[in-house]
Amino acid sequence: MNPDAFERLSMALREQCAKQQVTAETGPAASHLRNRLLDACGSDHRSLVELLLLVREDVCRLLAGQVVPSGDVASRRRRWEVLRAPIVHKVVAARFLQTDIARWLVDTWAYAGHIIMEVPSSPSLVHSVDAGPVEPSQRVRGARANALASLAAGGS
Repeated sequence: MNPDAFERLSMALREQCAKQQVTAETGPAASHLRNRLLDACGSDHRSLVELLLLVREDVCRLLAGQVVPSGDVASRRRRWEVLRAPIVHKVVAARFLQTDIARWLVDTWAYAGHIIMEVPSSPSLVHSVDAGPVEPSQRVRGARANALASLAAGGS
């Protein structure tokens, strides 16, 4: 199975970090790293690359000093989730991002820094377990229905 854009970008960042010893404080300028990542992933993913680089300094600073969790795969994953939670919370609060996207950003920088060894999984794009992805036209209808319901209930 071919990796999706999120996985390709995670792997490309890890490769570039290993080649050029990239951290928040050192490594190539953001424009050079951006170009390398776009070469690896394609310009269709420019916004994702930009977002990843936008949080670079903050996330790398928060990850500084973190060590690879030891133990079996399940215990390493649990320990990482505990270590990751406050970092994700700070990214969500600072950048007003969805939790799944912030989690992927933190995991990707942790993967690039060899703090975790598994390629970060893609953020969930499904909003409900029962429903599939929400189409844009459904979102508009849903927003209109919510507004009408609010008006009918006497809301403003």
